[in-house]
Amino acid sequence: MKVIIDGLLLTDNDSGVQRCIRGLIQGLDQLSTDDEFEFITGYGYDDQGWTPERLKHHRAKIPCRVRSARIFYDQFCLPIVAGQKGADLIHGPGYIIPGFTRIPAVVTVYDIIALKYPQLCKRSNVMHFKWNLPRSIQKAAAIIVLSNAVKQDLVTLLKVSPTKIEVIPPGIDKCFCVPDEETKRQVRERYELPDKFVLFVGNIEPKKNLETLIKVFFAVKMDKKLDHKLVIVGQKGWKYKEVFALIDSLDVRDQIIFTDYVPLVDLPAVYALADCFAFPSLVEGFGIPPLEAMACGTPVMTSEDPAILEATGDAALHAPATDAKAMRKILEKLLLNGGERRRLKEAGLNHAAKFTWKKSAERTVELYRKIVGERGRTE
Repeated sequence: MKVIIDGLLLTDNDSGVQRCIRGLIQGLDQLSTDDEFEFITGYGYDDQGWTPERLKHHRAKIPCRVRSARIFYDQFCLPIVAGQKGADLIHGPGYIIPGFTRIPAVVTVYDIIALKYPQLCKRSNVMHFKWNLPRSIQKAAAIIVLSNAVKQDLVTLLKVSPTKIEVIPPGIDKCFCVPDEETKRQVRERYELPDKFVLFVGNIEPKKNLETLIKVFFAVKMDKKLDHKLVIVGQKGWKYKEVFALIDSLDVRDQIIFTDYVPLVDLPAVYALADCFAFPSLVEGFGIPPLEAMACGTPVMTSEDPAILEATGDAALHAPATDAKAMRKILEKLLLNGGERRRLKEAGLNHAAKFTWKKSAERTVELYRKIVGERGRTE
């Protein structure tokens, strides 16, 4: 069996979807199998120091940062390239597959937030997914989702047959572990991190619910007279100015540290240095950052979004995303109760260890074989 994997979304700055695509490719590279896998990237791809041992790598001559170029390649070039390479299957791990191809295709759908909550997304993203996602879902031989919450959304909102959907949880990159003290010291100095802080990791955009977190954090800080600061790791996304406007109105800019994007080599130490990790998102398709934090030994609090609850289980504390009082109560508990932090650290380490990219890749290959086998029986 030969599978072509569309990795055109991969660049030099990974967010959640890119992290999953990269993780799947690396997981496939760990498998002992006679199957052949080849991934495709464009200009701007950064291998981040990783060279595949088994997988082939095809570099397409398109700029991967330009959405229109990616769509053109996906729809018109990818089927041709896959056919020339004798592929049995195409995997689009970034929401989209070719609309016209005789080769069966599997698509990974991380969420349908753009369709379910368009007010939380850029208009261009809403239009992109409204046009392309339903077509890809209809064309796909199978759909991979990371959580049962997203599966339910597909069944309820897009009327997809449950039998067409496979729930395959992601893995956590091996780099996310408890770092040594020297590494933590160097990273603390590099990013000028304070001795005590609450951490958030993610793009600065409306669905992340950062304005609520900021208000809750400073309510706890002032009421309990804490020395902690708030550290926000992530790139400026959509409507990020509203977050900065809130900070200015509260006159607390000196109490919040924005690091912008932090590369993978430094991120585990940033997680490990935090007193706790806060992830108050309004909605997610899974929630990888909380698991990364757990793998680094950091206690976690999140919202009660169904996908995040599914991802974190009992290894984190949870509060409704829109209930500032409940969130404040949990944050106070985490920052003031050392015993609770130690309990969550241990629970988080055990929970995060269950998620590996090799395990995810094995289940993905099982699905590949099922689709290719079914095609063979009908020909």
